[in-house]
Amino acid sequence: MVIVYVLLAIVVIFGLPFIRFAVRGSLLASNNRFACPNCGHNFYGKWYQLMFASGAVNAFNFANIRCPKCKIKDSCGVIT
Repeated sequence: MVIVYVLLAIVVIFGLPFIRFAVRGSLLASNNRFACPNCGHNFYGKWYQLMFASGAVNAFNFANIRCPKCKIKDSCGVIT
């Protein structure tokens, strides 16, 4: 039983920095404007949408998120 508590403590201690890192990164990415390739709508991504998106904002400045206007999930580009 002690081993279970030790393993749980290890998971909590080492898991919290990764969760903070993911939230901080998605908050920073939510300040970017995105353009939908289907309808051309410009919008700001929501932080929770970017946190759970596969790959979030990749090196090519695209994110796989859903457009709020046409409701299609596609790789939307960051507007600079």
